[in-house]
Amino acid sequence: MSIPTFGDLRKKFFGGMWHAIGRILQGGLIAFLLAAIAVEAAAYFLNSGSGASVWPPTVFTHVAALAFAIVVAYAVALTVAVAEGVKGLVSVAESLDDVAKTTIDSGLNVIDNVVDAVDGPDRHGIR
Repeated sequence: MSIPTFGDLRKKFFGGMWHAIGRILQGGLIAFLLAAIAVEAAAYFLNSGSGASVWPPTVFTHVAALAFAIVVAYAVALTVAVAEGVKGLVSVAESLDDVAKTTIDSGLNVIDNVVDAVDGPDRHGIR
């Protein structure tokens, strides 16, 4: 296992950021569309209870659908952002764990070589 270079870490960082931004936008857009359609459909079916369906709905219905859709889209996008942030933290922790293992292993090799030079090979219990 080798220590990742700065270029590898930069590529992984920006790749992860673009992935997260795409997921946030995708989730927000889907939530916006579903919420707006749900309010418009609810208005249609609730207004048709008197026997005469009203299409297109009133301006108030459009404004309410827009406001509700914005709130739901924001909530979903924020939830996706938090979830992607947690995934990113887990990924960073795993990467740091790999880097620490590689660094410690190479450090132990240096110590092992120093002890071998002083005491001779196989005279210590490091490994």
